[in-house]
Amino acid sequence: MKFLFDENLSFKLCRLLSDIFPDSQQVKILNLEAADDREIWNYAKSEGLTLVTQDSDFADMPRSMVHNRKLSGFAAAIKQPKR
Repeated sequence: MKFLFDENLSFKLCRLLSDIFPDSQQVKILNLEAADDREIWNYAKSEGLTLVTQDSDFADMPRSMVHNRKLSGFAAAIKQPKR
């Protein structure tokens, strides 16, 4: 599995997890920090990356964009609780 860590997660995760998850990427490293959520989502999808984020907006994306139900469940699982 390869991950795409969103900009709210450290780029250091790529290095720290490289032995377990090689070829993982981070939004800032890819110069995608100015991209909107849909662009990041589409990049992850096109490159076969699983998006890891703390941004609840991804979990709220329309189901029509989510073709992989496993990924949808993963996005919902990482959604931050409301305080």
